[in-house]
Amino acid sequence: MLDSSELHFQGMFAEKKVLPNGFITNDLLYVYFVNWTDKDSNFTLQTEEVDTLKWFSFKELEQKFTGEWPENFVPY
Repeated sequence: MLDSSELHFQGMFAEKKVLPNGFITNDLLYVYFVNWTDKDSNFTLQTEEVDTLKWFSFKELEQKFTGEWPENFVPY
């Protein structure tokens, strides 16, 4: 279990989208980083919200974001 003092706030993003079916979504996203070393921990994913969980070092993540936006990442 994480303690809130381990979270490092990176920013907040607000986004409004019109979906193909005409619905409008207003998202408010808070982004935090954490130095997580226990990669064998079990996570309970909210399957309605999360499809996959993958681990990346910061360097690997940085490399994925050079050039065009990676197709398998949410665009915010």
